[in-house]
Amino acid sequence: MSFRSTSRTASRIDLTRRILLPGLLAFASTSALSGESHGWQDRLSQPEHEVAVRIDVRVPMRDGVELSADVYLPAEQGKWPVILERTPYDNSRNFYVNRARYFARRGYAYVVQDCRGRNDSDGKWYAWSH
Repeated sequence: MSFRSTSRTASRIDLTRRILLPGLLAFASTSALSGESHGWQDRLSQPEHEVAVRIDVRVPMRDGVELSADVYLPAEQGKWPVILERTPYDNSRNFYVNRARYFARRGYAYVVQDCRGRNDSDGKWYAWSH
């Protein structure tokens, strides 16, 4: 079974591209520029905690390989829900650091771990495997 573009499908795509998408973007930009609050922004968590950082925490795997993890925690003692992110890219990139600090200030422990064989982690890298 193959997909064939029909004039009906093409007209829907054209409608979306020409009318709906620009209208949505115009609406989003005017409400953002007006400074209006639509309620959901007020319900977002606020930064309430200082952040403690532990860089290059070595995490042993079953086969003896150690993976490198950077851990961002609220500075206060306590039990915190954890967000774990594994990356084949360098876990010290600003992108990861900023996101980790964002969540740690809001009461989450955030762990960014280099994949096996990448950056500070030991082992051999096999793309699409670990």
